[in-house]
Amino acid sequence: MKKLFVVLIFFFSGIPLMIPPGVQAGWILVTHDNYPPYNFVDETGTPAGLDTELVLAVMDYLGQGYDIKFVPWKRVVQMTEKYTADIAFQFKPTEERREKYLLVGPLRTGKTVFAVRKDSPLSKFETLADLTPYTIGVNLGYSYGDEFDNADYLKKDTGAKTNAQLIKKLIRKRADVIIGDQCTLAYAARKQAIYEQIRILSIYREFPRYVAVHREKAGIAGLFDHGLNAIRDNGVYDRIIEKWQ
Repeated sequence: MKKLFVVLIFFFSGIPLMIPPGVQAGWILVTHDNYPPYNFVDETGTPAGLDTELVLAVMDYLGQGYDIKFVPWKRVVQMTEKYTADIAFQFKPTEERREKYLLVGPLRTGKTVFAVRKDSPLSKFETLADLTPYTIGVNLGYSYGDEFDNADYLKKDTGAKTNAQLIKKLIRKRADVIIGDQCTLAYAARKQAIYEQIRILSIYREFPRYVAVHREKAGIAGLFDHGLNAIRDNGVYDRIIEKWQ
């Protein structure tokens, strides 16, 4: 009863208070080791990226100590399942994951987009079939949703293995259109100083990304959810999103 009382005070007071009993003082945060612009370590060794900044903004709001680890994705999943990570990000919601974890958020909404060169005459399309006359650059091995993946009638160039290569294909006119995550494409274009040479043709689909917490750590999930809502309300969330768009 005492634990419940402390948690209720935290949630309804509107300010971060004491950590509920059973929640450790320093949280272990874990994420993919190289997924710019969402999470990565920059050239100075500082944790960086859109998702990283959002998660750390929540931690700062809560006044919560932490240790952040950047590891291969397979290990992110293992650490979450084996109870050695407190907060793991970012996860697509699936039925299996909802059964395994507490999914907090969404942390953000990702956007898969079609992009073209700025001078392209292509201005809009209604269905995927309208893109039949064009060569569409994709990243080898990536999935863009069942509808696009199964659209065998489209001419897809699968030569790119990275977003940097995909952007180069577009600029060099080896592809008429490219498809990818809006932020990762924009990040790759800016790194090559060619962002002004491309434009977004259309948002193809949107999908949420969540923070995952082991089901035995419901107290941590509740605190993080509170902090995430708080930075949405105080404007910090929007400022971080705008920085990385």
